[in-house]
Amino acid sequence: MRSLLITGLILLVASPVHAQDSLPQFVFGGHHIGEVRPSPEPRTQCKRPPDGQRQIICARETLNGVSFDVGYIYDSENRLTSVGALVDSLGFEPLLQAFTKRYGQPRALRRGTGHDYAQWQFKEGRLHLTRTGALIVLRFTSAA
Repeated sequence: MRSLLITGLILLVASPVHAQDSLPQFVFGGHHIGEVRPSPEPRTQCKRPPDGQRQIICARETLNGVSFDVGYIYDSENRLTSVGALVDSLGFEPLLQAFTKRYGQPRALRRGTGHDYAQWQFKEGRLHLTRTGALIVLRFTSAA
C-alpha cells in the first residue's frame, strides 16, 4: 500500500515537471532569458537611468515589418531577466502573426473594442502582447 502511495505521488509531481520541460525557451533579438549580458554590448544604454538593481539596454528591432525600440533588462548579476517594448497600435496584427509563427498559438487570446491581448507561456516565464487604444505593450515577465 505504501509503495502504491509513493508511486502515485511521483506521478503527480512528474506530470507538471514534464509539462514545464515541453515549453519552448524564450528567445528575442537573439537573447535568452538568464544569459549574461554580452560585453561589449552592441546596443546602447537607454536614456532612462538604471535603478541600481537593473540595467536597461535598448535596441531597435523589426518583426513582420514593424520596427520598435526594445528594452533588455538585466539584473545586478548582469543576467537578462525581462524584455519590454512600446509599439504603435498599427503593429498588433503583424506582431501577433510573427509571435504565433515563432512560438505557436498563444495560450490566451482576447479581442475587444480598443483592447487586444495575447499571451505565450515559456520555461522562463510569459510573453504578454497587449493593445490598449493606440498603444501596444510587449512584455516578457520571468517566472521567478
